[in-house]
Amino acid sequence: MKQEQQLSQQTGSASASSLDMLGRYRILCRLGRGGMGDVWLCEDPRLHRQVAIKTLPTHNQGDQEFVKHFEREAEAAASLSHPHILSVHDYGKQALPDGTVVTYIVMPYIHGGTFADRIAYYEQKQSLPPLLEMLSLLEQGAQAIDYIHKRHLIHRDIKPANMLLRDGNWLLLADFGIARILDNTDQQAQGSVAVGTPEYMAPEQAFGQATITSDNYSLAIIIYQLSTGRLPFQGETAIATMMQHQLQPPAPPRQFNPALPPAFERILLQGLEKGPKLRPALAVDFVAQLKQTLTDVAFQPTVLSTIRDLPALDFRESNTVTAANQEDEQRRRQRLTRRNLLWGLGGTVAAAVVAGAGLDIWEYVTHLPPAPLKLSPIKSISALPDQSGTDQPVLVLTGHNQAVHSLLWSHDNHSLLSGGLDAMTLWWDIAGLQQHPTRPYGQPFYSKQLVGKQFGLSPLYPTMSPDERQIAIFNTAIIQNKSTQITTYGADLRGPRPFEVPQAQNFFGAAWLRSNYLTGLSIEVDQKNRNNGSYKLYVIDPVQPQQQWKLALENGNLFQLNVPNLLLADPTKGSSLLAVQFGKQIVLGQVMVSEQTQWQASAHISVPMNMQCMAWTPDGQNILALYGDSNTNKWSLGLISRQNAFSSSLQKTVPLSSEINLPTVPGGNASSGTYNCLASSSQMVAAGTSAGDIYIWKLTGGSLSAAAPLKLKTSGIQASVQQLAWSPDGKWLAAGFNDQLSSILIWKL
Repeated sequence: MKQEQQLSQQTGSASASSLDMLGRYRILCRLGRGGMGDVWLCEDPRLHRQVAIKTLPTHNQGDQEFVKHFEREAEAAASLSHPHILSVHDYGKQALPDGTVVTYIVMPYIHGGTFADRIAYYEQKQSLPPLLEMLSLLEQGAQAIDYIHKRHLIHRDIKPANMLLRDGNWLLLADFGIARILDNTDQQAQGSVAVGTPEYMAPEQAFGQATITSDNYSLAIIIYQLSTGRLPFQGETAIATMMQHQLQPPAPPRQFNPALPPAFERILLQGLEKGPKLRPALAVDFVAQLKQTLTDVAFQPTVLSTIRDLPALDFRESNTVTAANQEDEQRRRQRLTRRNLLWGLGGTVAAAVVAGAGLDIWEYVTHLPPAPLKLSPIKSISALPDQSGTDQPVLVLTGHNQAVHSLLWSHDNHSLLSGGLDAMTLWWDIAGLQQHPTRPYGQPFYSKQLVGKQFGLSPLYPTMSPDERQIAIFNTAIIQNKSTQITTYGADLRGPRPFEVPQAQNFFGAAWLRSNYLTGLSIEVDQKNRNNGSYKLYVIDPVQPQQQWKLALENGNLFQLNVPNLLLADPTKGSSLLAVQFGKQIVLGQVMVSEQTQWQASAHISVPMNMQCMAWTPDGQNILALYGDSNTNKWSLGLISRQNAFSSSLQKTVPLSSEINLPTVPGGNASSGTYNCLASSSQMVAAGTSAGDIYIWKLTGGSLSAAAPLKLKTSGIQASVQQLAWSPDGKWLAAGFNDQLSSILIWKL
């Protein structure tokens, strides 16, 4: 209780809580309490808006030196203008009845929580956050950090709690100048006592020696936490944590997360170097290279510049150690004492630690600076999985920047084509990789790469011509939201021929008819009810692309547009039959190409619940439908024979030939997961889930086996399965995952 009272007195919370107004601002409630002060939700009666006000520790009214310093730093913070820095609206001071004065800073009130809240969410789920997504947010913070460094300012308290989130995906760095104000005050009172948060504080900050790379060190701590699920240094007490920063090297991140690329680890550990001049000087370059190691297996990291390379950034702020006592400070840096490791009002518990710890002197602990962690140079990479054995994949392929949405095998079973949400199409020599899975470091696993123009999250749909001489890729570009581009290539992915399809704003499925005409399914959304839309089928002559027909199919519900493909061509040789997925039904029909090209529906297949995905069997004699309800977590797989489909009249629902119940899918929070994709060989059916599970059922004599399915092992990957594809001979299964590396796994079954 005594320590709590001391903390309240030091932060001024007891005095501020007795006020109704701070300047012109009316206090509504307290939002938070920390070692650097309290944060209050207030109302600005002049501008009629809510603001957040941070009150700093109280000082005597006669302490004009502090007031001048506060005003100088508040003005400096208010002068910062950057899209990822929380702006300062106003600042002020207010005398209190007890003879003290409370200073405050007025900022916008941001509703979206903090980056710390985002981390805590994944900690509660006991899972690592999506690293690429989190790094994209931190990249915004890195831009703000570089901005202030180029203005010769240092933040001194970079941590997740000082990163606010607006609208979920816009990061704002807060508390500029706060740490500097308190750091200066405490140095005057106690010597070289530093301000910061122990878990994120660079070693040199314990001596009041902050540099720009102190901020970058804190940023590296956050990234270590995101990528491993733990902090690199965390002692039983705050002082013990600071001693670990000083004395211990961080454990290699891949020790806790083997899925991290070796290059990621090497770059991150440079950010955690003990010596300030060994760390990256530019935060944006640091984060950008970390991101690139996750998205490009062929990426060869470049040397990151340090402050030795950028002397303009090697500065000392005015309130740090002067030249007269730098020699004494250098000697003191080699001795670690308890006094040197005490800090002022840095973290949320720092003031309580200072108040309760006392200032008795420990014995000096003399030590040599720890040697930088040496990692063996990476000479090669392998496509082999970390684990081998029954039901394990034989290859683990990486190369896409975002999730793989389309997979297409060559007819000779030797190669695989993949299309991702990153607008890249990659060609993989599966037969060659199985024989020679190792590549020199920096060389990709894929054999060829096509890079399109990324737009939103629209997937690519590759399809191969019946004669195997051409490949068409739909959605290679969206042109002014008025037309969509399709590009055809030779079988060797050379000789691109792009052409536009006017009025088609996106394709949700593609197929190459046996008559050598291309078809693409587009949807025109009903502007009055955006849950409904009109399905349109485009028919294009790839030899003369200007020959195009737009056919109206029917209206339908748009609840399910993220499935792998809403349009499938009958694999039977010479057939022009198409299967189109509409909400809870599949419609079978044909495209009749002539001067009056038209769509002729032949059969309707309805299911009792929401349709998730569909697939033809390779012989074209059956079509599979996977359907269910994520609310009840009940899922079924139905098989409909081609014969039954065409023996029923168009007005009647085609009965299922066989049906089996599927395993439930685990999900997060209160909701369950879903089945995402389906693929069939002549003897087996595979289905993938949002939880990362892949199940295999036997297919015998046109019926599904009711026996318990085989569950494949995924080499430790626990992320949503986005797409599945069997090789034509049914011996290989490929799966695309939405994990951090957008992995593709290959099984030989």
